[in-house]
Amino acid sequence: MLNYQKTIKESRNILIGSAVALAIVAGGIISTPFIRSAYKGHKAQDLITQTSDSISGLEKEVNEVSELVKSNEFILFDDEETKLYGEINDSKRKASDLKKVLDENRNLFESKSYDDIRRSLDSQFDLEKGNTRTTPLNISQSERNDIKNVVVQVSSKRKSRDEVITNEGELVSRLASPLAPGMVERKEKHQFLTTNQYQQIPTLTQELESRLSTIEPELNNSLGVALLEHEPTLEHILATAKAERIKQKSTNLFNETKENYLNVRPLNDSLSIWYKADKNDGTFSQVAYDALLAEQIKPLGFINQGDNLLRELDDYNQELHDQYYIYVSEHNKTPKTFHHTRLVPVTRIVTKTRMKSDGGMETYTDTESDIEIEHYTTIGYSYSFTQARVSPYGTTSEEVFVGEKDNTWFDWAYTPEQQVGYLIEWKQLHNDNLGIVPGGHIERVKPFIEKE
Repeated sequence: MLNYQKTIKESRNILIGSAVALAIVAGGIISTPFIRSAYKGHKAQDLITQTSDSISGLEKEVNEVSELVKSNEFILFDDEETKLYGEINDSKRKASDLKKVLDENRNLFESKSYDDIRRSLDSQFDLEKGNTRTTPLNISQSERNDIKNVVVQVSSKRKSRDEVITNEGELVSRLASPLAPGMVERKEKHQFLTTNQYQQIPTLTQELESRLSTIEPELNNSLGVALLEHEPTLEHILATAKAERIKQKSTNLFNETKENYLNVRPLNDSLSIWYKADKNDGTFSQVAYDALLAEQIKPLGFINQGDNLLRELDDYNQELHDQYYIYVSEHNKTPKTFHHTRLVPVTRIVTKTRMKSDGGMETYTDTESDIEIEHYTTIGYSYSFTQARVSPYGTTSEEVFVGEKDNTWFDWAYTPEQQVGYLIEWKQLHNDNLGIVPGGHIERVKPFIEKE
């Protein structure tokens, strides 16, 4: 639509320009008043179009915000709802009044009362410098800004309410006691949970019940289950680690997770309210939502921190089980043709003509000096070394380019770290990356791959 209107506008400009040109060419056959009238009509039409677009936008936005408020009435106070609908209805009335003014101006356009249109729709036309008038365009733009404020108010409150519900669901699911085995129907207090949240509640078994009895009652939930599931990982690391720092780091990760999880229950129990949609929707202000969100963030923060620490323990365990060694297995050189250019002097024999003394023409040969670009090639090598990586899964190779020479007189001077047999690094099983053996010769260090 915008491109179409732009085309119309450009067409009118072309038409006016053509009219002016014809007036000049025709020596005034088309009068100056005609040109002036065409210009005024053009300006008036632009004002009508701009005003019409803005009023249409206002009507569209009023309808949209009406639907928005209607769909969110359940979270609004009665006086809040009344105020919002009052603002919406006021904008509807103003849009209706503005359309009437616009229709009047369209009628004026039909009668070619262009100046009257501009006095109605132009904020500065026919006024002293510095003075302005309020136009329908100004009013519609102001109303559209007011409507945007309603959208922000309602949308923000709905967003906060939904976040509170999500947070409440997360806290309930992570702190819920394990479900009885074979339970099909959800408990009433779990009805509002999403599928993902409900699936976080563990199912009780005799083994789980026995294991949960060994830890604090505050962890008789998915938090405790997460800890118990990582106990074998910690025990394995403590039994196999090749350095004391590894045991200490793994123990700290596990213990810090437990400390974070133990902070969750007291903070959840101290919340000012446990939000329930059927009970609390329509009773909270934006300020109250913001305050509850700030409270919920604290226990959720400890849950997230604990979860992250367990992920870090998993990643660390994976690091400990990685093993490989990398060494230089061979040198490589590949023949390569190098292309060059150079300037060379040349002498050419040319045939020329000249006039003889009797007026006739004769041909003769002469020489001329010039410089040409000569293309030539040399034979050399491209040099690299092979870097072999040995792991429990086999051996892989990577070629590392080091340079090239455009002659065959001398081979590449490899550095000590690039010599065949140089051990680049050795990552041992049950050791972390801090324990990687850097450098040395493979015959001296004798790296190996262990069995799990």
